[in-house]
Amino acid sequence: LQKSLSHLSNSTFRKAALVKQASAQDKRHAVIHTTWKLELIERQRSFMQSLRKEQEEELKSAETEMEFFRQLVCDRGLPALQDDQQYLEAIFAEELDDLDVANEQYRQFTTHARKRVVPFANSSDTELSPDELVADHDSSDSHSDGGSDDLVYGANE
Repeated sequence: LQKSLSHLSNSTFRKAALVKQASAQDKRHAVIHTTWKLELIERQRSFMQSLRKEQEEELKSAETEMEFFRQLVCDRGLPALQDDQQYLEAIFAEELDDLDVANEQYRQFTTHARKRVVPFANSSDTELSPDELVADHDSSDSHSDGGSDDLVYGANE
């Protein structure tokens, strides 16, 4: 290497030295750049761990606060409330069916009562006085139409 370099002119030798200097600086900057990349990763990791720790503490605090308010407002948890809702929705559907049957029975009964000219409580066609109602009730045994009992008694009948 020494022999080869000694044959170079001063100008060319100087240029070769500048190339080697630039190459060394490039390598030095690459090492510095990689060092800063590693530092960046370490700082990001530290930040993320710190943030996660704070968020876990906040979550624990929020869960404790939520449980306090849940107990203050509700005596049961969410799964129990959802079970209650499903149960009540099923009961509600049955009650609606029962109401439909009761309304139909009431309608049939009032229709039958009107045929017998028996005034019905809360009915707009009540024109008899209380004394007439009692007298009419006493004589109602003879108003049988002799027909079968056609009132609806249940949803399945």
